[in-house]
Order: sequence, then C-alpha cells, then structure tokens
Amino acid sequence: MESRNQNEVIVLGLNSRSVDLKTRSLDLEKIRTPELLLLSPKRDEVAFPGVSREGILVAYADRLRNSYRQNENGFRDGLAMLAETIDRGQTIAISCSCRGGEMCHADVVKMAIEKVGVYLKEREPATIVPTIENAQRPQSALTRNVRTERAVTEILSYSNNDRLLARIDDTDGRSRSEHSDYLNRYSQFAREAYEQGATARDGILVLPTDAPAHAKPLAISTNEHAVKRLTRILGDEKRAAELAPEIVEAGHKIAGFTPDRETTLNVFSSIYESLEGKYDFLPNDQPAERSESSSERFNRNLQSITRLAGEMSELEPSDGLAAGSGVAAHDEPEYSYETNGKHPTIPQAADRENGSSLLGIGYERIDLREPLIAKLISQTSAEERERWFNDRFQRIDQDLERGVPVSEILQRFRETVYQTSMHDPANAQEALADLKIASAYVEHQLNNPESRLRHVNERYRKYASMLESASTRSEVISAASAIRLENAKDGLAWTNGEMEGLRPLTAKEMQFLFTEVSPRHYTSEMTVSRLAYSHAGVSRKATTNALMRSEILPSPEARTLIDSLESRLERRYEKDSISATKHFLESLRTPDQELRYRNSFDHSDTYRKLPPAEKDYVYQRAVQQKEYLQDAAAVRQSIKQELIELLSGRPISVNDDLAAQTSRVIELHLGKSSLSIDRDKVAALGHEVGERIRREIQSQERSVNSRAVQRASMSGFDNGSPHNEKDPSVRQPIKERSFEHTYSR
Repeated sequence: MESRNQNEVIVLGLNSRSVDLKTRSLDLEKIRTPELLLLSPKRDEVAFPGVSREGILVAYADRLRNSYRQNENGFRDGLAMLAETIDRGQTIAISCSCRGGEMCHADVVKMAIEKVGVYLKEREPATIVPTIENAQRPQSALTRNVRTERAVTEILSYSNNDRLLARIDDTDGRSRSEHSDYLNRYSQFAREAYEQGATARDGILVLPTDAPAHAKPLAISTNEHAVKRLTRILGDEKRAAELAPEIVEAGHKIAGFTPDRETTLNVFSSIYESLEGKYDFLPNDQPAERSESSSERFNRNLQSITRLAGEMSELEPSDGLAAGSGVAAHDEPEYSYETNGKHPTIPQAADRENGSSLLGIGYERIDLREPLIAKLISQTSAEERERWFNDRFQRIDQDLERGVPVSEILQRFRETVYQTSMHDPANAQEALADLKIASAYVEHQLNNPESRLRHVNERYRKYASMLESASTRSEVISAASAIRLENAKDGLAWTNGEMEGLRPLTAKEMQFLFTEVSPRHYTSEMTVSRLAYSHAGVSRKATTNALMRSEILPSPEARTLIDSLESRLERRYEKDSISATKHFLESLRTPDQELRYRNSFDHSDTYRKLPPAEKDYVYQRAVQQKEYLQDAAAVRQSIKQELIELLSGRPISVNDDLAAQTSRVIELHLGKSSLSIDRDKVAALGHEVGERIRREIQSQERSVNSRAVQRASMSGFDNGSPHNEKDPSVRQPIKERSFEHTYSR
C-alpha cells in the first residue's frame, strides 16, 4: 500500500486474510496512549531547514532503544501492541509533520514496530496447538503482565467446590445422612470429608487426618526455649531455669492432651507475651493498678496461667488410653495415674508426640476464604470477564507499578459512575459494579508483596525495571550485581546519616526483588542467575557451605576465578605460590589496570558480579589456600631448623641411623600442625633426607682426605700417618650453611 501523503509511512499488516481491516492512524504529534507517548519527538529531535537529519534520527532511535530496554512507562508493551496490530493484518499509517517526503521519525518508528514484531514471532513456540479458549481470547492476552496473569489465575482457581467446602457443616436443617447425600451431589470429596468430621470456621476448613506428620516438637514448647525467654524477661537465669519446667507443663495442660501444632503455638505464644507484659493472660481478671510494677504483673499473669492450667487439666478424661489400635478396654493403660486416682499425669513433650501418633489424631487446615474480587467477577457475564482479564486489569496493574496513587486509578471509574448516573441512569448499576470490581482488584493486588512494593517504593521499581530490561544472562548478572552494590553503598550512607531521599531496600525487600516471577523473555539460565542473588543470611551461608562441599556446582564465572587460584599452586618454589595466592586476593578488590602484575582477565570485575554466596565461596577458597601454603612453609622451616640443630649439636658419624632421626623430627612437627600425616610418606621422606645427609658427609670426608694428602706431599710427611689430621671415623659438626644448601636442593 502506498502512503496517502508525503507525511505518512505505511506499515502493512502481516496477515493476508485480514486485509479488509480498517487502517489505523498513528500521528506522532498527537499521541494520547500512555505507553506510546515516548514516540513523540522532542524539540531537539526535530530537524530544521539546513540541519542534517542523520544525527538527529540516530539520537532519536537511541532514545527509543534505551526506553524499550528499561520499559519506561510501559513503552515495551506499547510497541508490542502495535506489533500485534500488524500481526492481525491491520495496517498502520504513521504520520509525522517533519517528513516532507524524506526519511524522518515515522520511518524509525516503522522499523521499530517491524523489529518488535519479528522478535515476538520468534519467541512463539513452533508447536503450539491453539485451544478453543485461546482462539476466543483476544491477542492482547498473550502479552499480559505476569502479575496480572497470576491474579487472573487466582480468581479463576476459586471454584464452586471451594464455596461448598467453606460451609461444609451448614446443614440447613438436614440430618447427617441427608446432608451427606446433599454433598455427594456436588463433590464426593466433600461428602467423605464431612463424614470424617471436617468442620469449617470463618472460611477455614479443618480436616482430621488419619496419621499426623512425625515432626519434631515445636521449639517454643521446650524447656530450652522457656529458659531463654524467661531469662530475657526476668534478667535472672537461675530463676528462669527454675520456672521453665512449670511454664512448659502449664502450657501443655492448657493446650490439651492431643493438641495440633497450631494450637500449641498459639497457647505458648500467649503465655510468653503475657509474661512479657504485653497484655493480661486472662481478660476477665481484675484490672491492673497503674502503680503495678513489672515483677508484680509477671507474678499475677503467672498465677493466672497456673490456675487456668489446673482447670484445663480437670477437663481431661479420667479414663486411661490404650496404646495402639485394637487394645481391649480392660488392658493396662499406657499412662500412669496420680496417687489420688483421679487424673492422669501430663506426659512430657516426647511422650505427647508419641501419644498423638498412636492415637492417629492430626488436623489439616485449608484456607477457603473467597477473595472479594473472585466473588464480584463470578457475578459478571463471560464477555465482561474477558474485558476485565484482557484489558482493564492490565491497565490497572500498569498504573500500580508506575506508582500512580490509588485514588487516581479509581477516579476514572468514579467519573464513569457520575456521568452514567447523569446521562444514562439505566446503566448506572453496571458502572457502579465496575467501580467495585476495580477497587477490589486494587486491594487484591496490593496485598501481594511484589505489586505493593512496585507501587509504593520508587527504588524497588527502578531495580525491578533494570532486571526486566536484561535480555541475556550476562546482562542479568551485571544488573543484579549493580543493584546489590548500589543498595549496599546507599544503605551504609543511610545508616551513617549521610544520605537523604529514597530509603535503601531491606534484606526482605531484596529477596522479593530477586524472587519475583520472571518476565516472559527470560530463559531458564537467566532465571537461575537472578535467583542466585536472592540469598542472604542463613540461606547465603548454607549455599556457600554447599559450594565448599562440592554439593552444587559454581557458575562459569566463579569457576574461572577458582581455576586462576588453583593454577598458582603450580609455581616452582613455595614462596612464589604464596606470593601468587596473595596477589589473587589483592586482585579480587583491585581493578586489573591498577595492579603491578596484571592477570589474564580482570578478577575484580568478575568477582564483583558474582552472587553473594559465590563471593564467599571464592574468597574462602583463596584464604584457605593461602593459610595452607603458609602453614606448610612454617612447618618446613621448623623441620629444617630442627635438623640443623640436630646435626650441629654433636658429632655425626656416617654409621648413625639418620633416616630414623629425620623421620622422628618430621613426624613431630607435622603432628603439631593442622596438616595431615601419612606415616609411610613421612618414613620415605625421612629416609630420603637421611640419605642425602649421609652422601653429603661422605663427600666432605673425601674432600678432607684429598686436601690432607696434598698437604702431606707438599710438606714431606708420610701419607700414611699425617700428624695434623683428626680421626676421620668421627666427624665434626657440619656447618649450618652446608646443610641448608643440601636441604633446599
């Protein structure tokens, strides 16, 4: 199709079966769609007469490219929308007043739309078989925000069966058998759950289980936890140790003989919070006086706890419980009775867990409370639901994630209600229903941490945009490392009072940032790299320890650093290996261009981009290698000095057992160090050193004899009896310098 005038550029539709669709106009100077506003040229991007257009258009294209990468104001979604338009076969006429028959901004936009369209086409799986649901759903649903997609899934996942289970024990006057038949009409699971004793309270379905999970007792119900908690309250560890068993026993009595874990947790939490003075344990007690001290309040609440524990213990059944199934009623009960024969003793925590398992008592709680948005959407027609799912929810999420105030988001719905009530009263109820749905959806999304943080935290939005704009694994690593570095620096400045403005993200917020649902263009490698930066605290230490034990493999970047570290062990001399390892540690914190001896690649840049756990792994490996080499050098030096003192302290004969002596010295010093000892290798090393010393002694003897013969011949004495030579069978101490040369060689 040719352009209708000199200021238009035509982007033809790709679907030949839809050529009859009306051409869509896009005037770059009159754009009203928020996601496409960035297409409008700025004042300095317009070429005036006599000014070259090439440089201006290049700058315009670069701006659009950067905005697309950062998804500024939803620009990526806007271009995707235009690409979907031409993919459906609809033609777009892009107009720009500065064109005048020459290349201008409209041509740049045309190329951008076509490029995005090709990219979206390549991302579509080649073997997708369209279902009836996808065929009926508008094309815009394919580019839905991932948080919108999740919200829609949550809304659709709430079914009529959930509503039935949420009121499972609401019989409406039916008998138990009649109610079972009624439930069976809709769900066999609901009927079986009802017959097994399931109940619903405030939308929470409580299901009895045949065999509870064999889990450890809750830490809050142990004596150790009681001692720690009471020590903080009382400041007296001795008294805390005395009161701890009493508190634990009272808590178990209040919770009952076979409580579930949630009941135990609630009981002990209430006990400790009341002892801390947060509130009275029993609301019906006499009101506390204003002059009451903390110790008096503690004693009063302790008395209330003890009194209630005694009353709850009175309510326990007085007959014994048989151990295991199939035990006759007259069999000997498992639990002993108090001397008065009235009440069973309260078992300890371990016995309580065993008793619970033997009785087969356990409970599972399922939250079946229906979200308000799901209830409102279920009351709309199918066409209305599709409109909300594919358009309105998407726009609401875009506004929320841009930080638009909730009042402004809902203002257009309120305006619609006002205008409809004024000019079309018949549809006023429908407009009011739309306002309720929009309000409920905003509330639902703000309950989600990701959407809430994007809405209220500008720094979080900035970091999330940086991660979403990454298109390769290396870009994910660069963006994630830059985020952690910037947030750490700002956090330190914020703590020292040196920075104002945006608050740095907390550890929890950083974890949410890196564990968000990945964008659709992320590959599995990109997602794994992003998740690696989420570790902090205990999980970070656990990951580092797993790397140290070789339970998980390091990333390729960390592997290159470890290879560089291990190659420094291959130096000829030990002192060179130590120096090279220290150089590696220096390289981790110093850019390569600032080092005196440069590496084959920039270690500091690679190390800076590693996830926190891998940073710790590389650094710990380097420190371990340095300490190992230094320890080995220290042991070698101590062995050398010991042998020097041994050989220079007394005359050494050739016939001495030098191998045994050197072996004992080496084994002694290795035993004092943290180095591992292999006795066979120690014996072989001692034998080798001893033989080298023996050869050195023999060499020196031959040299002495040769010099003696020369002196005797020169002075005229008989060679067989030189009067000035010492007995060669007994050697004098060897000089230190000579032995050092022998050992080091």
